[in-house]
Amino acid sequence: MYFEHFQEINQAIAREKEIKGWTRNKKNPLIEQLNPHWESMAPTTWQDDATLPTV
Repeated sequence: MYFEHFQEINQAIAREKEIKGWTRNKKNPLIEQLNPHWESMAPTTWQDDATLPTV
């Protein structure tokens, strides 16, 4: 799982379209930035106090 936070919806949509065109090998480094050991993110993702990284 990978996610980014944007202030404007049009920026988020453009980024999603950009990433969707990438190969898996190009997407993996994005995931590894937030989760280098590919651990389950469920315990931290859905907490009330979870924060989103700002891009």
